[in-house]
Amino acid sequence: TVQWLSRLGIGDKDIPRILHQHPSFFDCPPETRDGMLQWLKELGFSKFEIAMTACKSLLFFAIRRGTVETLAQWLSELGLDQSAIRALAARRPEFFHFRAEGVQTKVRWLKGFGFSDPQIVHLISERTDLFTRSLDKSLKPRFALFEQQVSADELVDVVMTGSSTWLICTMADCPGRIKQLLA
Repeated sequence: TVQWLSRLGIGDKDIPRILHQHPSFFDCPPETRDGMLQWLKELGFSKFEIAMTACKSLLFFAIRRGTVETLAQWLSELGLDQSAIRALAARRPEFFHFRAEGVQTKVRWLKGFGFSDPQIVHLISERTDLFTRSLDKSLKPRFALFEQQVSADELVDVVMTGSSTWLICTMADCPGRIKQLLA
């Protein structure tokens, strides 16, 4: 594992810190991490970009390649081109920890609010924080608060252009944050 990280170009002083943050990576089968390494190379990642990805999300390399390819294929069908998928993997490799079914469920729910496919592509590309939240425990309650104060079109506009502070506020603080965004 240490030699594998070193071959990626990660410095000797960074390896202990990274492994300390992700001790379960020691249990990752070599064929799994090599499969993800190959996938990144096929996307056109440089050695430096691969090392940066490992520093951001070492557990990205613990995902089965088939799981990532299924999500990437679905993202492609949704409208993300290869360069957008590559950019997403470089900027937010942790997004690929999600299974396609989980992302699809959130996308269907967002479409119910009137989000279009291009808007959803934008959210996936630029606002991945939305997809890290629990649908039932976070998104639905916060969207319900929004619905009490704005029209569906305004809700879509705020989500598309607004700050994401309303996603992380406590439910008690959310109405105040929403009012700030609408002001």
